[in-house]
Amino acid sequence: MDHCAAPGPPGPWTDDLLVAVGRGDIRALGAFYDSTATPLYGFLREALRGPEPAERATAEVYLQIWRSAPEFDPRRCSAYSLLLLLARREVAGRLTGEGG
Repeated sequence: MDHCAAPGPPGPWTDDLLVAVGRGDIRALGAFYDSTATPLYGFLREALRGPEPAERATAEVYLQIWRSAPEFDPRRCSAYSLLLLLARREVAGRLTGEGG
């Protein structure tokens, strides 16, 4: 998580949601998903050039969010920045044949 960019949209409250996800709060994951899925899917659909790969990549990114949430520290990185970092890694992996 050291490679996160500056905080970005949708808002700092997503940090609180991801902290709660890290404590195992499945409802917080749902709220985090609801607040971030549209921009994430749009980015992935554009980057991967289609809905099918974007849907698979979106699912993978949220799985990675769930797995990494216990280590999330909002003082080091915003939740939205982490989401974008994981999305960029997923795109890179898929485009180089290392992912999905």
